[in-house]
Amino acid sequence: MPRPVFVWTDDHGTGRNVFALFRKRFKLASVPRAAVLHLFADTRYRLRVNGEVASYGPARFTPTAPEHDSVDLAPLLVKGWNVVTVEANHKGASSFDSLPSSGGFIAWGKAGAIDLSTPGDWKAVRATAWDEQAPVFSFAQGPIEMLDVAKLPRGWLDRAADDRAWPKVTVLARQDAWGRMRPRSIPALSLDERVPARVLLVAPLRDDEERIGYREDGAASSHGARRRTPYAMHVHSPHDQEVTLGLFWGPHFLNGHELHPTTSQSLGNRQDIVVRLRAGWNFLYGEPEVMTSGWLVVIGLPRGKGLTAAAEPSLEARATMLHGDSLPEAELAGLRGGRVPTSIAELPRLPMAWREVARGAVLDVPARAMAWDRPAEAAAHDANVVQDLVLPTAGGRDATAVFDLGGEYLGHAVVELAAPAGTIVDIAYSERLREDGMLALFQTHWMVSEAERFIAAGSRSGSPERFEGYHARGGRYLQVTVRGATSAVTLARVAVRDTTYPLRVEGRFASSDPLFDWVWGAGVATLRACMEDAYLDCPWRERGLYLGDALVEYHVTRAVTSDAAMVRRCLWLWAAAQLPNGQFQDVVPSWHDTVLEDYSLIWVILLHDYWSATGDAKLVKELWRALEPLFASPSWVFAESGLINADAMHCFIDWGENAESKKGECATLNMYWCRALECAAVLAGVIGKRGEASSYAKRAKLARAKLVKGLWVASDRRFAATRAGGQLLAGPAIHANTLALYFDLVPNGHVDAVIGHIEAVIEDNPKQGPVKLGPYFFHFLLGGLYAHGREAAAERAVRRNYGLMSASGAWTMWENFTDHASRCHAWSATPLHYFSERVLGVRQERPGSIERMVVAPQASSLRWASGVVPHARGPIAVSWRRHGEVLEVGVDAPKGVRISVRPAGELAALRLRLVGKAAH
Repeated sequence: MPRPVFVWTDDHGTGRNVFALFRKRFKLASVPRAAVLHLFADTRYRLRVNGEVASYGPARFTPTAPEHDSVDLAPLLVKGWNVVTVEANHKGASSFDSLPSSGGFIAWGKAGAIDLSTPGDWKAVRATAWDEQAPVFSFAQGPIEMLDVAKLPRGWLDRAADDRAWPKVTVLARQDAWGRMRPRSIPALSLDERVPARVLLVAPLRDDEERIGYREDGAASSHGARRRTPYAMHVHSPHDQEVTLGLFWGPHFLNGHELHPTTSQSLGNRQDIVVRLRAGWNFLYGEPEVMTSGWLVVIGLPRGKGLTAAAEPSLEARATMLHGDSLPEAELAGLRGGRVPTSIAELPRLPMAWREVARGAVLDVPARAMAWDRPAEAAAHDANVVQDLVLPTAGGRDATAVFDLGGEYLGHAVVELAAPAGTIVDIAYSERLREDGMLALFQTHWMVSEAERFIAAGSRSGSPERFEGYHARGGRYLQVTVRGATSAVTLARVAVRDTTYPLRVEGRFASSDPLFDWVWGAGVATLRACMEDAYLDCPWRERGLYLGDALVEYHVTRAVTSDAAMVRRCLWLWAAAQLPNGQFQDVVPSWHDTVLEDYSLIWVILLHDYWSATGDAKLVKELWRALEPLFASPSWVFAESGLINADAMHCFIDWGENAESKKGECATLNMYWCRALECAAVLAGVIGKRGEASSYAKRAKLARAKLVKGLWVASDRRFAATRAGGQLLAGPAIHANTLALYFDLVPNGHVDAVIGHIEAVIEDNPKQGPVKLGPYFFHFLLGGLYAHGREAAAERAVRRNYGLMSASGAWTMWENFTDHASRCHAWSATPLHYFSERVLGVRQERPGSIERMVVAPQASSLRWASGVVPHARGPIAVSWRRHGEVLEVGVDAPKGVRISVRPAGELAALRLRLVGKAAH
């Protein structure tokens, strides 16, 4: 078999949002028992066999350490002609799940006697069906999908279609753009389809507004350098009148006067203003800032007012607006001489290429169009009938349908519909609904443009046309809007093809408190939705692998499953993407190269915690190469006190934190430093590096001493938030003292005082305030409280904060305790770890060993609890119940695991009675 090589549609693989279509057609005399295709594509691929989706991939990677997939094609092969197709998308644009790279595809394997290696007789074309300049989904996820299906090569998925006229693949000039490839390190993702639980809305859209606008695909503002795009248009009014215009972020000027609109309370990324139009032509001019790639400038004009829009009066029949390229703000101001144009005659002062917006042009950012849509009267429908919906498109009206998937999803939208050719199909994903039943697009973030577009080719056979979204998206609700249909449209089927990690749920938990039981169920659902080809912060907005989030997610995972493949892979990813200065990117792989220094230190803590729970010294040895450069990083700048000075750094700490504790000799950063040194000392000893272990231990001890000397406030018996300019800034310092408790950094004799301070500060934590603990930091809060026998305080904190989510109908854990951001955020599932480790009480007797376990149930207000704790040797079942002054405990553990039952905290004062297998 010839050695496979990287191929593409050209020899360089560059460009933005490029889709390359690869096709291999072959004939089989019989179907082989196995036909394994090994493949990799940069950045993403979709593999189909005879038109059926067989795989999405690869798992996110760094170009220096790619992973290939291995897919058995045999179940989808047939006797006779077969076709294997790969749609590869090279992002070539900023995202939080890839690094800058170039497009490339490589494959090898056999189907019977058929060699599947590249180049072979693979064919390839660069697809023009996808909009390469499509706007980004969010600041984290790269370009959305905008696909004109009719522009796909005819019959390219059809195994009977002859492809001899297709060009052959081109061998890439650079074969060294990727490092040595290794097999995929985690299981393939689920490809199961989920159908909606119910239909929430079916309605035509109101047609009471004309929207005029354009998409600016040029450079956007960045790092404080604003760019603006100028536009100009005329509006003719039959008489003097007041009308309401729809706008967004200007400035905008009407007849030379700046407009000051107010933000719409119901429609996302929209502002409204009542203006007085004079009879005749009025001149509207603006210079909106270009905020992202593919920024939409749109003006809404009310219908029924007799208004006519034109780029200029002479172009009334052809164009509605003129616009120019985005320019740096200062340059644009200089071109117009500091004066705002008040008429079309003044535009020539702006020496640039002015382009026309054609009359009737469709807005090229589907989420912005959907955010401004409003339903007319709802059509009668049965909420439980989710298939074969006839949309109310009579009379040429646009229409929409909203589906509830019944819980958080992460996957690819699947829509089957019968619609005439040219029908625009917009699909949106969200976790929120507006009061009118539509999706609440842009309601929590102005640049999460959560919708994509397909343009129907029209089915020649009469059967429904099927669209499957290329990119995985997250949310709970799905909205399908059709525009420009010239005849009836039927939504035959809507679904989501899941692409989540195949999470094997082994852990269970139940207790006397229904809220705790809700937390467990919602936490498992949250974790499931936030495990893809890496740990995710959330499935909806970002889908990024963040270090701080992963620390919590790993410990939550331990409560749910004994499968540790995910954390191993994530630790590898960070090591593979380590920066030349020894720091780690906060999210990896990512074009976002900002470092959060506290997150870099968390990598060491996470590696330590993984070893502690598994005893896996092999991984520690493999990744040690990344640990030493971190501590030697030139980024660490020390003050005269010996503490790290964070003035030149970026620290995340917690969403709830304010700026006072993120600069100067920041207590939280220095506490992470202390703990990371301690962990490094342990890890060095694990792999036999005695000298390094001794050195790190000495550095950790010295760092502790400097921390207490520099930041302990003796009069308050707690730590200050920071030292800046030689002055202690105490503040509430809730994060510093929480970390000190968790990392056991509180000076002897002062634990009670620190706990008292923490409890006082977080008493009203669910309420909005300038300084508080977010759900992420509850990992450290609950851990510190339980470790110091304050289970009553831990239980109160869980009830007070997570009770808000439950009472508000949450189905997964929110990003914050107040509902204003992501509604599915894995860092918030931290109670699951403590339900397993503390309430059920199952933990190791000593770090790194899994043979001897302790069952030490710890609770204050709970009357009973039971559950299963995952273990590498098999599940450990625990149940306990109070009977007056007696505590009954039952334990069932796998062979080879020795159990010691030692109730902790308040339960330790009760008389212990072992029942069941534990009694023997």
